[in-house]
Amino acid sequence: VSTERGSREQFIVTARPVSASLEGAREAARYEATVYCVNRYGSSAISWMVGPDSPDDQLPISEDTLTLQGTCPQ
Repeated sequence: VSTERGSREQFIVTARPVSASLEGAREAARYEATVYCVNRYGSSAISWMVGPDSPDDQLPISEDTLTLQGTCPQ
């Protein structure tokens, strides 16, 4: 999970290798994002900009890496 300084509620999470399992990459990214939000803000709620429930053809995959974006509640 990565964030920008001053805006830590917004995050980017990556998972790889997608070639092994797209579903596995989705769930790994969802898990890491949930852990991040729970540890930082005490809630597992996430507002996804591009999330693990997006259709396959809308998922940003580059170089065998899935990249998702979301926001933790404050």
